[in-house]
Amino acid sequence: MIDVKCYSTHTRRRTESVATELLAGGVTVEAEKSKLVGTRRDVERGWFAVSEILSREVQSEPATQIRHFVHQMLPAVTEKEWAASELVS
Repeated sequence: MIDVKCYSTHTRRRTESVATELLAGGVTVEAEKSKLVGTRRDVERGWFAVSEILSREVQSEPATQIRHFVHQMLPAVTEKEWAASELVS
């Protein structure tokens, strides 16, 4: 559990709001989520394109490292989702 007293007023209010939602049954998905997911998809496509270019240029090691990096990226989450996961853990 996180100690909200050490955070800014904004973060504390945001975390308290998320806690209230969790107690009421769950956190609502924010409107920004779809844009965030779309941006993540674009970033992944960009990295995979670089990997593909490197593969064609017989640069297999960097290409493999890039693919591994993309697969290891944490999921895209909103500030609200992050706060909820911190509160639940």
